[in-house]
Amino acid sequence: MIITDSQKKMVERFLDYLLVEKNASVLTVTNYKKDIIKFLEFLDKEIPWNSIDVLTIRSYLANLNEQNYAKRTIARRISSLRSFFKYLV
Repeated sequence: MIITDSQKKMVERFLDYLLVEKNASVLTVTNYKKDIIKFLEFLDKEIPWNSIDVLTIRSYLANLNEQNYAKRTIARRISSLRSFFKYLV
């Protein structure tokens, strides 16, 4: 999937928010960026952000489990997505 310019802008705004408003470390911001980009790459380009639901997230988590990611990695990715979507709302 190719990430659209509007998606890139929203991710960058979120990362700026983490740095400026939340005073997050550079390492945290870097990891959140990687996590969000991986999720966007997982999505089919036909799925608009406003139609992402619980089943989409569960499908993503199942995919991570199938790839044998560590539980800590999956937990961090969940945290990254939770923060990002909370920011978007």
